[in-house]
Amino acid sequence: MLAVEQIKGDEYTVEHDPGAHTVTFKGTIRLQTSDDYLPMTQLLQAAHDSAAGERLSLDFRQLQFLNSSGISTISKFVIGAASRISFSSTWWAITISTGSRSRWAISRSSGPRFR
Repeated sequence: MLAVEQIKGDEYTVEHDPGAHTVTFKGTIRLQTSDDYLPMTQLLQAAHDSAAGERLSLDFRQLQFLNSSGISTISKFVIGAASRISFSSTWWAITISTGSRSRWAISRSSGPRFR
């Protein structure tokens, strides 16, 4: 069983469960600069690397607030992850789910879109 990696702040927790290929965001994240988000960036990159071709899920259902620096960090990660995917694959997708209705997805067949 692989150990869960965790970043904790006063009001938030970000957990990577390598067995489930999931990064879960909880609480309120209000870090000030992109440098403050470096540990989160490193955790996301490690999660992407450990997924090794499997789907990596980013779970925001327990996230109450993410400021613009955090949104930028997540966006840069998703764009970077999409650029590292082999286009020789028959199908790929990155999906970010924030609840039952909104979903942002990137897929080989359709490109970025918000549903």
